[in-house]
Amino acid sequence: MEARELTKEEALKVLRLAKRKFIEDWHNGFGDIYNVGMCGYIYTAILYFHIKGEWILYEMISDFIPNFNPIFLGGEEGKAYWWPREDLESRIKAFNKLIKYYEEL
Repeated sequence: MEARELTKEEALKVLRLAKRKFIEDWHNGFGDIYNVGMCGYIYTAILYFHIKGEWILYEMISDFIPNFNPIFLGGEEGKAYWWPREDLESRIKAFNKLIKYYEEL
């Protein structure tokens, strides 16, 4: 199965779940332990909703959500983490920007 861009409804389900879990984990202290950025949460949400029937690579997330990139989200290009690992606020703003983009489609 090849990667395909998510529909508006799929993208909103994925992004809302990913954002909620991201915030919960950070507020419960897990964000500091795992140092996970947005990718892990979006990746897990795509798999959770069975949008992709097999494993995907993190690099494929932008195939599903094209605006998931540092240029659109205001992150730093060319780095594994687009913001400092402890920067929760920038990541929440990025989730909000993606969610708003899909809401307005």
